[in-house]
Amino acid sequence: MRILYRDPHNRTESAAYSELLARIDKWWEAFEATKEKILDSFKPEMAALRNDWLHEWMEQNLQVIHPELMYEFGPAIEGKGHRLVITPEVQTQLRPLVDLLLQRRPSLDGWEFYPYRPPESVELANWTVEGRTKRSLNGCLVTVVMGQFRRINVTVYSPQCSGPDDLESQAASFIAAESLLGEERLDKWCGAVETVPLPKVSLLGKLLGSQSKGPRPLPLDRLTPTFDALIASNSEQLPNRPYADIARDSSHSYAALEISSADPNGEFPWSDMFTSITSDVALWEAAHCGVPFYSCRFSRFNETFAFLKIEGLYSSDARGEIEEAINEALLLSNLGGVTGGGAGSNFSYIDLALTDVRKAAVAMFAKLRERKLPLHTWLLFFDKHLSAEWIGLYPETPPPPHLTSE
Repeated sequence: MRILYRDPHNRTESAAYSELLARIDKWWEAFEATKEKILDSFKPEMAALRNDWLHEWMEQNLQVIHPELMYEFGPAIEGKGHRLVITPEVQTQLRPLVDLLLQRRPSLDGWEFYPYRPPESVELANWTVEGRTKRSLNGCLVTVVMGQFRRINVTVYSPQCSGPDDLESQAASFIAAESLLGEERLDKWCGAVETVPLPKVSLLGKLLGSQSKGPRPLPLDRLTPTFDALIASNSEQLPNRPYADIARDSSHSYAALEISSADPNGEFPWSDMFTSITSDVALWEAAHCGVPFYSCRFSRFNETFAFLKIEGLYSSDARGEIEEAINEALLLSNLGGVTGGGAGSNFSYIDLALTDVRKAAVAMFAKLRERKLPLHTWLLFFDKHLSAEWIGLYPETPPPPHLTSE
């Protein structure tokens, strides 16, 4: 079910949304009524009973909203009191649901609520790793480097790692990265997390020396600030104007791409695409490669990278006329523009950079309806957390096929 861009005039969807809101409000009522008992369950003398009772209670109250919602209790971050994290973990398409859930929370003294697990200290991260694996973070060092698709790769040098087949150490490093960086950094920015054996003393000395090649291994407490420095450096290297402006610049060149992996039955909404034209190859590859994409890695202007999926195979000339109409509509209010387009065996595609999704959809859809584009025309999104969201060209436009087939 879409959350952000639902159609309030669709009776079926509105009824489902109202039912969802009722479940959310019932959850908050139950939480407010039970919060003291929840806190009591964390007392040492209740440890033997806590896990079973709390798990059952959360299942009966929180997870009736959605079974994939996970939770974590802990001390407050901003002040005295307690915190509750509600997260979909790897089910990132549920992020809009979590945001909606937290928007409807009541004001409760002594409680803070978060949609992502926060970063932890090295000491707490080590407890987490030891509790979930047979490994420890003692003696570990770490490096971070900017990798492919503007994602940051983490390498953990572990004295306990026996080699690339040491799955326990690999799991420990991933848990450590999530604990130290926090869930939001991990989701949006982290690429590969690799574990390698800690070099012997003589080689380690060379790695730590000024003559070594590559990044210098750092203590674990330097992971997050170094990671953040790379995020800031990435932002500084991004274009100093919106992508839509770049794409409209007559002096800017476009690249034509042929896609050998086109598959009409593939898992992605663009799987049938066999050719594309783009104003930025690196951006196109990141959006279409299948790894989690987040617009924040590619724009300093808060742009959302999206695309139109239009039933039918349009010639480049016909698609160009549609793109001109879209640019005309978006340019008037500085809402974004076209960055490229593509052709598939069943659908045509137009890539977009949008500064305000809702206003952009209203503006360009008015132009597209004038051109009587097909009923099966959707605005879709590359961002991982928006993968279940869509906007149809017409009120009667059904959900896109990649969602109805799931």
